[in-house]
Amino acid sequence: MRWKSYIRAVITIILLRAADLYITYLYTPDLGSEWNPLVSIFGLTWYGFIATQIGIIIFISILMYFYFNRKPPKIDQSNLSLNDFSYVYFYGKMHPWRRRVFTVPRHYRRHLAFNGFLFMAITIGISTFAIVHNILLISGNSLYTSFVDKYHEAYFPLTFTFTLIVALYLFFAKEFDVYKKSNPAT
Repeated sequence: MRWKSYIRAVITIILLRAADLYITYLYTPDLGSEWNPLVSIFGLTWYGFIATQIGIIIFISILMYFYFNRKPPKIDQSNLSLNDFSYVYFYGKMHPWRRRVFTVPRHYRRHLAFNGFLFMAITIGISTFAIVHNILLISGNSLYTSFVDKYHEAYFPLTFTFTLIVALYLFFAKEFDVYKKSNPAT
């Protein structure tokens, strides 16, 4: 296990979430302008919002444990493309396309490691986005404020989707690189 990396990642997430909460409090003390669905949809107050954030940090930390404790995948098949590798990574062996839809994953620890990386990357990305967003709103940047007012409905979903796509690519590119190094024929 890479304990130092794991602890650094957990501390980074705690600090980013705390900074986000603090800057959110500076911008909207009554949570009236908060975009977070926990507040805007479910109506959480500060106590519920902070308690939920603590629970989310604990959940992500548990998933991250599986990512930092993962073993390199042992995949015997060679000459796999990135697309085929990502399938074999979870399901163990190649299947024809018509069978791939109903195949049950074989490597649940790989799924946990994958989700640990994904949640970690998304939390870091979205927390950073939220901090910068609130700082720009607090500073009264008129160009940014008019942009957010005009495109607020698409702004966060597009940022989240972009962060998700980048995180997915980074995970599989890293694991695929390990696979290629362990299978020099590829």
